[in-house]
Amino acid sequence: MSTPLSKVKDLNYDHHRRMTEMHHALVRSGGIADINRVDDLSYRTLLSSVPQGRDAILELGSASGGQWPLLEEWLAPDGAIFGIDLYEPAVKAAQMKGFPIRVGFVEEMPYEDNMFDLVCSRHVMEHLGDVQKGMREILRVTKPGGYIANVTPNMKYDAEPSHLNHLNEAEWARTWESEGLRLIAVSRHPFHGGEVHVVGKK
Repeated sequence: MSTPLSKVKDLNYDHHRRMTEMHHALVRSGGIADINRVDDLSYRTLLSSVPQGRDAILELGSASGGQWPLLEEWLAPDGAIFGIDLYEPAVKAAQMKGFPIRVGFVEEMPYEDNMFDLVCSRHVMEHLGDVQKGMREILRVTKPGGYIANVTPNMKYDAEPSHLNHLNEAEWARTWESEGLRLIAVSRHPFHGGEVHVVGKK
Protein backbone atom coordinates (compact mmCIF):
# COMPACT_ATOMS: atom_id res chain seq x y z
CA MET A 1 0.00 0.00 0.00
CA SER A 2 1.36 3.41 -0.96
CA THR A 3 0.61 7.04 -0.16
CA PRO A 4 0.53 9.63 -2.99
CA LEU A 5 3.60 11.87 -3.01
CA SER A 6 1.39 14.96 -2.73
CA LYS A 7 0.08 13.61 0.58
CA VAL A 8 3.61 12.68 1.69
CA LYS A 9 4.70 16.26 0.97
CA ASP A 10 1.81 17.75 2.95
CA LEU A 11 2.45 15.48 5.94
CA ASN A 12 6.15 16.22 5.94
CA TYR A 13 5.79 19.97 5.55
CA ASP A 14 3.63 19.88 8.69
CA HIS A 15 6.23 17.64 10.36
CA HIS A 16 9.03 20.09 9.51
CA ARG A 17 6.98 22.98 10.86
CA ARG A 18 6.42 21.22 14.17
CA MET A 19 10.02 20.01 14.42
CA THR A 20 11.27 23.55 13.74
CA GLU A 21 9.11 24.88 16.57
CA MET A 22 10.43 22.16 18.86
CA HIS A 23 14.00 22.93 17.82
CA HIS A 24 13.59 26.62 18.67
CA ALA A 25 12.09 25.70 22.04
CA LEU A 26 15.04 23.42 22.80
CA VAL A 27 17.48 26.15 21.81
CA ARG A 28 15.74 28.57 24.18
CA SER A 29 15.74 26.02 27.03
CA GLY A 30 19.35 24.97 26.49
CA GLY A 31 18.41 21.38 25.68
CA ILE A 32 19.48 21.33 22.03
CA ALA A 33 23.06 20.25 22.83
CA ASP A 34 21.80 16.99 24.36
CA ILE A 35 19.68 16.22 21.29
CA ASN A 36 22.60 16.98 18.98
CA ARG A 37 24.85 14.63 20.97
CA VAL A 38 22.33 11.79 20.64
CA ASP A 39 21.92 12.46 16.91
CA ASP A 40 25.70 12.39 16.48
CA LEU A 41 26.10 9.16 18.44
CA SER A 42 23.26 7.51 16.54
CA TYR A 43 24.78 8.38 13.14
CA ARG A 44 28.26 7.29 14.21
CA THR A 45 26.86 4.01 15.52
CA LEU A 46 25.14 3.39 12.18
CA LEU A 47 28.18 4.29 10.09
CA SER A 48 30.61 2.26 12.21
CA SER A 49 29.85 -0.67 9.86
CA VAL A 50 30.78 1.37 6.77
CA PRO A 51 34.45 1.75 5.72
CA GLN A 52 35.69 5.32 5.47
CA GLY A 53 37.13 6.73 2.25
CA ARG A 54 33.86 6.96 0.30
CA ASP A 55 34.10 8.72 -3.07
CA ALA A 56 30.49 9.93 -3.27
CA ILE A 57 27.95 10.05 -0.43
CA LEU A 58 24.25 10.75 -0.84
CA GLU A 59 22.33 11.72 2.28
CA LEU A 60 18.57 11.31 2.11
CA GLY A 61 16.61 13.90 4.06
CA SER A 62 19.57 16.27 4.25
CA ALA A 63 17.46 19.34 5.09
CA SER A 64 20.12 22.10 5.24
CA GLY A 65 23.11 19.74 5.59
CA GLY A 66 23.52 20.00 9.35
CA GLN A 67 25.11 16.58 9.72
CA TRP A 68 27.55 16.89 6.84
CA PRO A 69 30.58 17.68 9.05
CA LEU A 70 30.14 14.20 10.51
CA LEU A 71 29.68 12.60 7.07
CA GLU A 72 32.89 14.27 5.87
CA GLU A 73 34.77 11.86 8.14
CA TRP A 74 33.67 9.05 5.80
CA LEU A 75 34.81 10.84 2.63
CA ALA A 76 37.89 10.13 0.55
CA PRO A 77 40.17 13.20 0.17
CA ASP A 78 38.64 14.07 -3.21
CA GLY A 79 35.16 12.79 -2.36
CA ALA A 80 31.89 14.71 -2.36
CA ILE A 81 28.60 14.72 -0.44
CA PHE A 82 25.22 15.26 -2.07
CA GLY A 83 21.77 15.51 -0.55
CA ILE A 84 18.07 15.34 -1.32
CA ASP A 85 15.11 16.53 0.74
CA LEU A 86 11.47 17.28 -0.04
CA TYR A 87 11.33 20.32 2.26
CA GLU A 88 12.10 23.17 -0.12
CA PRO A 89 12.73 25.98 2.44
CA ALA A 90 15.58 24.01 4.05
CA VAL A 91 17.00 23.00 0.67
CA LYS A 92 16.98 26.59 -0.59
CA ALA A 93 18.81 27.71 2.56
CA ALA A 94 21.42 24.99 1.95
CA GLN A 95 21.78 25.93 -1.71
CA MET A 96 22.43 29.55 -0.73
CA LYS A 97 25.44 28.23 1.20
CA GLY A 98 26.62 26.28 -1.85
CA PHE A 99 25.56 22.83 -0.65
CA PRO A 100 24.64 20.40 -3.47
CA ILE A 101 21.26 19.47 -1.99
CA ARG A 102 18.28 19.03 -4.30
CA VAL A 103 14.54 19.15 -3.75
CA GLY A 104 12.96 15.78 -4.41
CA PHE A 105 11.48 12.52 -3.20
CA VAL A 106 13.44 9.36 -2.43
CA GLU A 107 10.92 7.47 -4.57
CA GLU A 108 11.84 9.59 -7.64
CA MET A 109 15.45 10.71 -7.30
CA PRO A 110 17.05 12.93 -9.97
CA TYR A 111 20.36 11.05 -10.02
CA GLU A 112 21.98 8.72 -12.53
CA ASP A 113 22.45 5.01 -11.93
CA ASN A 114 25.43 3.85 -9.84
CA MET A 115 26.50 7.33 -8.69
CA PHE A 116 27.18 6.82 -4.97
CA ASP A 117 29.22 4.41 -2.88
CA LEU A 118 27.30 5.33 0.28
CA VAL A 119 23.61 6.26 0.54
CA CYS A 120 22.62 7.03 4.11
CA SER A 121 19.81 8.54 6.16
CA ARG A 122 18.50 9.12 9.66
CA HIS A 123 14.74 9.08 10.25
CA VAL A 124 13.73 9.20 6.58
CA MET A 125 12.57 5.74 5.46
CA GLU A 126 9.58 5.83 7.81
CA HIS A 127 8.29 8.90 5.90
CA LEU A 128 8.25 7.31 2.44
CA GLY A 129 4.94 6.96 0.65
CA ASP A 130 6.14 3.75 -1.05
CA VAL A 131 8.93 2.00 0.83
CA GLN A 132 9.74 -0.60 -1.79
CA LYS A 133 9.84 1.95 -4.61
CA GLY A 134 12.14 4.07 -2.45
CA MET A 135 14.39 1.08 -1.79
CA ARG A 136 14.62 0.33 -5.51
CA GLU A 137 15.59 3.96 -6.18
CA ILE A 138 18.25 3.83 -3.45
CA LEU A 139 19.68 0.64 -4.92
CA ARG A 140 19.57 2.13 -8.42
CA VAL A 141 21.74 5.13 -7.51
CA THR A 142 24.17 3.06 -5.41
CA LYS A 143 27.31 1.74 -7.10
CA PRO A 144 27.88 -2.03 -7.18
CA GLY A 145 29.69 -2.79 -3.95
CA GLY A 146 28.45 0.46 -2.40
CA TYR A 147 26.89 0.75 1.04
CA ILE A 148 23.37 1.63 2.12
CA ALA A 149 22.83 2.65 5.76
CA ASN A 150 19.69 3.98 7.40
CA VAL A 151 18.12 4.63 10.80
CA THR A 152 14.40 4.44 11.48
CA PRO A 153 12.44 4.91 14.72
CA ASN A 154 11.11 1.82 16.47
CA MET A 155 9.16 3.00 19.50
CA LYS A 156 6.40 1.27 21.45
CA TYR A 157 4.07 4.19 20.71
CA ASP A 158 4.53 6.34 17.61
CA ALA A 159 1.68 8.72 16.86
CA GLU A 160 3.61 10.92 14.40
CA PRO A 161 1.24 11.26 11.39
CA SER A 162 4.10 11.61 8.88
CA HIS A 163 5.52 8.22 9.95
CA LEU A 164 3.83 6.08 7.34
CA ASN A 165 5.92 2.94 7.89
CA HIS A 166 6.17 1.24 11.29
CA LEU A 167 8.55 -1.69 10.78
CA ASN A 168 10.67 -3.48 13.35
CA GLU A 169 14.19 -4.75 12.69
CA ALA A 170 13.05 -8.11 11.27
CA GLU A 171 10.55 -6.44 8.95
CA TRP A 172 13.07 -3.90 7.67
CA ALA A 173 15.57 -6.72 7.11
CA ARG A 174 13.06 -8.84 5.15
CA THR A 175 11.94 -5.89 3.04
CA TRP A 176 15.49 -4.83 2.15
CA GLU A 177 16.51 -8.41 1.37
CA SER A 178 13.46 -8.82 -0.87
CA GLU A 179 14.78 -5.90 -2.94
CA GLY A 180 18.24 -7.45 -3.21
CA LEU A 181 20.31 -5.70 -0.54
CA ARG A 182 23.00 -7.86 1.09
CA LEU A 183 22.63 -7.10 4.78
CA ILE A 184 25.71 -6.50 6.91
CA ALA A 185 24.16 -5.37 10.19
CA VAL A 186 20.62 -4.99 11.51
CA SER A 187 20.32 -3.85 15.11
CA ARG A 188 18.11 -2.01 17.57
CA HIS A 189 19.36 0.88 19.71
CA PRO A 190 17.80 3.00 22.48
CA PHE A 191 18.44 6.40 20.85
CA HIS A 192 15.38 8.68 20.84
CA GLY A 193 13.13 6.06 22.40
CA GLY A 194 14.19 3.25 20.06
CA GLU A 195 15.80 3.00 16.62
CA VAL A 196 16.50 0.31 14.04
CA HIS A 197 19.86 0.57 12.26
CA VAL A 198 20.28 -1.22 8.92
CA VAL A 199 23.51 -1.45 6.91
CA GLY A 200 23.86 -3.39 3.69
CA LYS A 201 25.90 -3.66 0.52
CA LYS A 202 24.73 -3.63 -3.07
